[in-house]
Amino acid sequence: MLGLFGTAFAGFGLLPELRNGSHERLLATPTSRVALLLGRVMRDVVVLLIQAVVLLVGVTAFGFRASALGVLVGLLLLAVLGVGLGTFSYLLAMVLKVEHMFAALLQTVIMPLILTSGLLLPMEQGPTWLYIVSRFNPVTHVVEAERALFAGHFTDPSIAIGSAVAVAVAVLALSLGVGSMRRINA
Repeated sequence: MLGLFGTAFAGFGLLPELRNGSHERLLATPTSRVALLLGRVMRDVVVLLIQAVVLLVGVTAFGFRASALGVLVGLLLLAVLGVGLGTFSYLLAMVLKVEHMFAALLQTVIMPLILTSGLLLPMEQGPTWLYIVSRFNPVTHVVEAERALFAGHFTDPSIAIGSAVAVAVAVLALSLGVGSMRRINA
């Protein structure tokens, strides 16, 4: 949930810059457009990881126990998903450029992702139709991988599936983001 809210909403920070022209002025500098995008995304991923570590320290104080290696790999997986979601968020902000449109579309996408991802309750415990729907949600596979990692079940196939999905989301987002940034004022 932290990954979804932390990085998917990152585009809100770009909207005021688009409105007041400061983003356009950045594009006029000799700085690589790809570096401008990746710098923003990596900043958001670092913030995401710091928040996740603070949260993990807090819940550990209340008795949460997880595999140390699983937590480290889980944080890496979260970072990869964060790169993809953050990049998509910035792309959406650059396309829509208006807060209310951005917010409406983002909520339309994020809420079903959360509700069908198994974040709140494992989908196996829900009705069969909901479980089937959840299989089409990429976040579901990452959530399942994170659960397996934190439990220390390193041979669980959900880890490979969730990792592949997170990498695919990041690669797709970065390829679209880099292409879009290169076309701006080119």
